[in-house]
Amino acid sequence: MTPPLESDTIDLTKTKSNPETSCSSKPDEADLIDLYVKHIPSVNGVYVNGSIQNINVILTIDTGASISLVSKSLFDKICQSEKPKLHPRVPKLRNADGNAIPCFGSSKLSMMLGPLYVEKNFVIADITDDVLIGADLLLDKDGPADLLFSRGLIVFRGVEIPIQTSAYI
Repeated sequence: MTPPLESDTIDLTKTKSNPETSCSSKPDEADLIDLYVKHIPSVNGVYVNGSIQNINVILTIDTGASISLVSKSLFDKICQSEKPKLHPRVPKLRNADGNAIPCFGSSKLSMMLGPLYVEKNFVIADITDDVLIGADLLLDKDGPADLLFSRGLIVFRGVEIPIQTSAYI
């Protein structure tokens, strides 16, 4: 059987939106019948559960990427009251095929990489994954991350972070 091109899971909680701030509050019990769909990667790779600006996402560990990226679609979902300024200066980026990656700017974002809190400048780009963690973060000035497939984790800044190595998390 051929694996699907894209896999989604359904979360049975819905958040109420506040149109003034585009923020969400915790769901009430009456809201539990509504649904939303969370994107799950469908390509074999290395993934970590985390968040960007308090939005839960699956982070893709990309050891071939020189710079960490956040998708434009994820950046657009950040609550207006929490959305940091987008700075226009960004490097010209190319994907593995040599094609240009459209970039929209860079922004300092808060991230939970598993249980580890990190603030980092990310390039906001037109990418499929929500977040790509590249060498600029993995080769941190305080010491590089150790990717330990045999133990199913990354050790980064002394913190053990569980990884998933299957597309179907």
